[in-house]
Amino acid sequence: MGERVDNLVMRLHKGGDKTPETLRSLSGAQWQMVLYEEPYPWTVHDMAAHLLSAEKGLRRIAKSVAAGGPGAPQGFDYNAHNAEEQVRLREKHKLFLNAYLGRLLPP
Repeated sequence: MGERVDNLVMRLHKGGDKTPETLRSLSGAQWQMVLYEEPYPWTVHDMAAHLLSAEKGLRRIAKSVAAGGPGAPQGFDYNAHNAEEQVRLREKHKLFLNAYLGRLLPP
């Protein structure tokens, strides 16, 4: 692949376990801790849901680009998509989010 790409892949694999590991170590109260106040309060749970949604979406876009496709549709509204995903994933249990993140992020 080339040294630069190999190095990047190695770093992604090395860091891929950190997010699920960190999330597994958090208490229930820490999952509800507010990280960002604007544009509305985002908790650790919300951030994990966003990471899950973004990881899945970015994989679809990357596969589209790799296959010669356009990637994200023209005019795609990332902010609206993120807001919709937050609502969709709000009720998902932290174990669900962490399990799926563990499978999606590079091993």
